[in-house]
Amino acid sequence: AAPPAPRAPEDDDESGESESDDEPSPEVEETLRDRAGVVMDAKGFWNSLRNSHSSDDAAVMELLDNVEDERARRCEVEVRDDLVAIRNDVLGPRFASVSDALMIMTSEKRDGGGAHGGLIGQNGVGLKAAAAKLGAGAFAISARATRRPVDLPDRGERVPAGRLILTVGVLAEELQEQGQSPIVPVVTFHASAASAGRLASTRAAWEAAKTQPAAAPLVAVAERRGFDVPAACVSLASFVLNAAGAPRDESRPSAFEVALFGTREAPDALADRLGHLLESPVYPHRRFEAVALRARGAATVLEPFDLVGTLVEPARKEVDVGGGNTVTVVVGFAAMNDPDAEHWPSRLLVYSPRLIEQHEDWRVALDLQNVLNKKSLRRECTYGLTVAIVDESDAFAKTHTKQAIVDGDAYRAVKLAAAKFAAQYYDVVHRTTWNKPGKGRDKEVGVDLVRALRCAARGPQADSRRETLHGANLLKLRGPPTALYLEPEDEEWPVSGPRVKPPPAPAPAPRRKMPKP
Repeated sequence: AAPPAPRAPEDDDESGESESDDEPSPEVEETLRDRAGVVMDAKGFWNSLRNSHSSDDAAVMELLDNVEDERARRCEVEVRDDLVAIRNDVLGPRFASVSDALMIMTSEKRDGGGAHGGLIGQNGVGLKAAAAKLGAGAFAISARATRRPVDLPDRGERVPAGRLILTVGVLAEELQEQGQSPIVPVVTFHASAASAGRLASTRAAWEAAKTQPAAAPLVAVAERRGFDVPAACVSLASFVLNAAGAPRDESRPSAFEVALFGTREAPDALADRLGHLLESPVYPHRRFEAVALRARGAATVLEPFDLVGTLVEPARKEVDVGGGNTVTVVVGFAAMNDPDAEHWPSRLLVYSPRLIEQHEDWRVALDLQNVLNKKSLRRECTYGLTVAIVDESDAFAKTHTKQAIVDGDAYRAVKLAAAKFAAQYYDVVHRTTWNKPGKGRDKEVGVDLVRALRCAARGPQADSRRETLHGANLLKLRGPPTALYLEPEDEEWPVSGPRVKPPPAPAPAPRRKMPKP
């Protein structure tokens, strides 16, 4: 088709000058004013949050990351009707803050952030994005008792000491309308901290708080979702406070809860997903106890987790990656989950600072430049050997979502060092400390080692030697490459006994007898 003919300018007056030569029309001026600033559209805001995580697992991991960032000692996962709630206490002197959790682009993890910073996320959207990815939104609650008077400037009120301060907020898809700014209401009120009369006082305080301007959308969502705000607040307060209204743990005086609603996955199934992740080695040191309430009334209590404590005779090596940062490589044999299994995986775990990568065979994942093939280590000889790369200083470069490590020079150097160290460790343990004298290196699998791992899996009742397998202290490799041996890092900490010792010194050469004169 032929291009349209050029349009002739329209004359506004007898001079023939176009409108573009005069002052802008009111319509154009209005458009210019709108575009002079940035206005966030609520629907676009929600869609952006929902697409921030690549998968549901990544969103669930974000929720656990927040618990870890708060240096929690206690964490619970609970199913309540159609909601899934995750609550935890918070290490002081910082208090749990709903306003910070629901504020966009705010994070204490930038630039180190003190005791609570420098960990996992720095973009200030993690919790919001996780809630949007997993369902229709989430309620957020914080609870703490006041030790001294606290000002509430938005309400022009001063809260006396000994009161329970509660903050409730909601992030909900139903509140976000096209062409409007995002609505994320947050309401603060206070009630009696003592357990006697705590519920009645909280209900009365909530009724009074409903008159606040921000309360109307929050109340509407709570009523539609069947969320009893006072009951949830009292339950969280009882989680962190004793009957007198004082913190159960003085070092953790406040608590935080996020309650997901409208989840795309059934609540019990989502709680199961959280429970399985808590049971897995998500962090090299999971400090908090976890109570996973997967089904109503059935609780699973998990003890704090330490990766090194799960390994038999673990050893470690520090790798310098420049910039004053080091990355730790930990190797050791994992006790078999199934004592009667023929084989068991030899995993590679990569933490930065929580679990980013997991491979079922460290030989395949780390066989860089044929390092392992040059040592003639057959795959079947490494069953059960776990290799962990622990980047606690967050030295590895990661993608913008922080869900994957960039395969840069530092990461490749650490993987190469891990491959060499794991091969050296296995050679020492298999040939020097476990194989009996006279048995060659090419033996199929160290029979004594396999037997010990089976005993460790069956528990202390099955074999009294279990306690000697898990030492309280890490080991280190010593000696020249041709004569390496294992010994404790700290000589004051006894470990696995006679197997962990330097090789015997060579016998002195026999003295030549001088002939008698």
